[in-house]
Amino acid sequence: HHARTMHGSGANDTPRPRRATVINVFLDGVMSNANEPLLEGVPVIPRGEKMGGQFFPLLYR
Repeated sequence: HHARTMHGSGANDTPRPRRATVINVFLDGVMSNANEPLLEGVPVIPRGEKMGGQFFPLLYR
């Protein structure tokens, strides 16, 4: 990851797994560079198509 990525947490000293949320942000107009699923359950965005949809919403215009 990028050196300026904000992150940090202490060790998980409990017997339960830790839950996490990740937000990936990129400019509007970014095109897909893959023809396979990015994550399980996320529909494929074919190579050359603009990233968008339920899993890649526009946050700000």
